[in-house]
Amino acid sequence: MIRFIARANAFFNLQTDVWPPFGWEADPGYPIRATISGPLERYSRWKTGFRFIVGIPAYFMLYLLGSVWPLAAAVAWFQIVFRGRCSAGTHNVLSWGLAYQLRATAYFLLMTDTLPPVSEQEAVVRA
Repeated sequence: MIRFIARANAFFNLQTDVWPPFGWEADPGYPIRATISGPLERYSRWKTGFRFIVGIPAYFMLYLLGSVWPLAAAVAWFQIVFRGRCSAGTHNVLSWGLAYQLRATAYFLLMTDTLPPVSEQEAVVRA
């Protein structure tokens, strides 16, 4: 599910113009990839029980992201229409937002035990 969410959001937010494949398995030929680790051997019951309280910063970041991401997608659309390409800065905002959204979704779906980091996405540099 996380892989398909990543593919669909990347397509709809203009990070790629390749139609997303339907399916849950990994597709190494598609430009957007979400790597998912397997389940943990053991989960902390306390962390799982208080996940929604501890995850308040992640909820706040998702709220901020929900207000900035559509604006960045609109800017990307205008750049693509008038310049023929998206700038690296706009692309980085969109990819950072997608990566954080996927990490937070995996956290709240109990796929990982750690709070999603904010600055783990690599930036794209264009000459």
